[in-house]
Amino acid sequence: MLIQLNPIELNDDTAYFIVGVCVKKKYHRQGCMDYMMNKVLEMYKGKNLILQAYNNEIYRKYGFKESHLFKEYFIPKESFNSNLRSI
Repeated sequence: MLIQLNPIELNDDTAYFIVGVCVKKKYHRQGCMDYMMNKVLEMYKGKNLILQAYNNEIYRKYGFKESHLFKEYFIPKESFNSNLRSI
């Protein structure tokens, strides 16, 4: 289980950006994410928390609301020049 938070300076105040939330597959559906998120919300109560989510629905129950939307673009591998090498 992991939640990664990075402090960032935002308009003369500190906000905490939740960069990653992950739970190993074998621990899914056991309440691990609820435990971690509730612990973070308790520890950072009254602080500015920012979260970039790929699935917004998961985080609504913790009080997070949409503020900005990003559109994802995928470029098919076939579109790349065949002379380029993979790293």
